[in-house]
Amino acid sequence: MNKIIKYVFLFTLSCIISGALYSQNAINISGTQIVKKGEIYTVEAGQTIQFEPGATLKVEGSLIIKGTKESPVVINSSNPEMPGNGFMIVGIDESAVISMSNVKFQHLIQPLRFDPFWYRKSVRIEDISISNSNSVPLEESLPSLESTSIKSSSSISSSSMYSSILP
Repeated sequence: MNKIIKYVFLFTLSCIISGALYSQNAINISGTQIVKKGEIYTVEAGQTIQFEPGATLKVEGSLIIKGTKESPVVINSSNPEMPGNGFMIVGIDESAVISMSNVKFQHLIQPLRFDPFWYRKSVRIEDISISNSNSVPLEESLPSLESTSIKSSSSISSSSMYSSILP
């Protein structure tokens, strides 16, 4: 009887630890969240961001998403039938940056949107993919930038660097 209790305890403990480790990698966005001017929102390799239905992350400051080829950042909707909106880059912050590498966007209405009147010191987007989205192609949502080169297809992927210029 003691062995059974011991195994049940160890099994329960391992499930709790596994759940805690998994939850550290998952970020949920609900409603409209705002990264204020002067703030930095950072996402590390291997993390998953899930947008609740209709959720938006407005970025007035910096957005840094650092996936790797071995451990990309996955950004998707918690419910593909009722997708989240995605990231909306807004406002002017001359000291802020937008930097994304090795990111997989899935099942979002418009994964990455740049409002018409925005400015950041630099924008760097490398190795992203967008799938199962009804969004405007990324190159159409960006204002005129130097060195733009995005390939459009059912999945958009990019290995380019962008930098915006103040008018």
